[in-house]
Amino acid sequence: MRKLICGIILTSVMLCLSACQLNIRPDGITVDNTGESIPAAGGRQDIPLGSEEFEKLQHEVFVANQLDELLKKHSSVIFDLTDAPENDYDWRDYFYITGDVYYYECEDYAEYDFGRYFYSMENIDREGGSAMYYGINLKSDPDIKGIAGYQFPPEGNEDLWSNNENEEHVACYIENGLLYIKDRQNPEASREWFGKRVPKETYDGQTVYSEVVADAETKEIQEFNNYLEDKDGVITRVINYKAFYDEPEPRRVRNMRAAFERYCENTIVATMVVDPGTDREISESMTIPVGSNIKYRSDNPDSTIVFDNAEATELTHWDGMKDKSTYIFTEPTEEQLKRYEELLNKIREARD
Repeated sequence: MRKLICGIILTSVMLCLSACQLNIRPDGITVDNTGESIPAAGGRQDIPLGSEEFEKLQHEVFVANQLDELLKKHSSVIFDLTDAPENDYDWRDYFYITGDVYYYECEDYAEYDFGRYFYSMENIDREGGSAMYYGINLKSDPDIKGIAGYQFPPEGNEDLWSNNENEEHVACYIENGLLYIKDRQNPEASREWFGKRVPKETYDGQTVYSEVVADAETKEIQEFNNYLEDKDGVITRVINYKAFYDEPEPRRVRNMRAAFERYCENTIVATMVVDPGTDREISESMTIPVGSNIKYRSDNPDSTIVFDNAEATELTHWDGMKDKSTYIFTEPTEEQLKRYEELLNKIREARD
């Protein structure tokens, strides 16, 4: 759902935004109030694009912001899109990550992962209502770092962006202890970026810029921004992520965990077994409140089917009122698929 996130997660943002004229353009050029360029401040150190120093900085930023590296130096990492001053849309994108916990929240969804188990709230409305699910992670690699969608640097690419036909580096400099790396997309790429976030017909020639702001010494990212420049030169910031390190567990995380753990008087045990009888077999049990919703994650989710027994011959509706074992087949045979559809149709007919 979230491997989201290679890169900074350029999430869908409705651009109901107020424009703001910047003193430093997203391409790194400093301008006065009339938009005329003026010399850069004396304390600014420009890094020549394409130089060995520039390539070295790119690599250092890439390495420093891998999650494993961040968690070696910090007890927690937070990425927050909840405070974007120019963004008038009610949008949230929030990550809290430690060595043991991964928490993600957006405008209508929240998830708390802890190893093989997770809690999720779905279809959250403005009154606080939601569907609550207890979950078991049955993937062959349950490491929460493997599903974290936060990643700033693209996987397998030591260049934050690529100079190609769609985008180019436009500035790199160090100022006031911060490293700035800026990128500009061409009209075609800008139109595509824009169209993924708002109706394409509203695109009117805006140019998309990206900006990473990192600590010049540690190379750890402090902020990520996306800007739009319209045909009149008016620049609007549309995405603003901020990073925080070594913060205590936020209240929102404690509250979500408490919401799931408060119902503990009447419980049942849900057991899930993946690919029984094979070398891929994984079995996990979770104690959950009576009547709860439960879900799971597994490898090959698009082809996964479930049965009530390891022989793949039984399937019944479960109401969550008593202990239950579920057997999950990630590589079903044709015979199993046929039997599954037959049993599923019987359940549907009984409901009707």
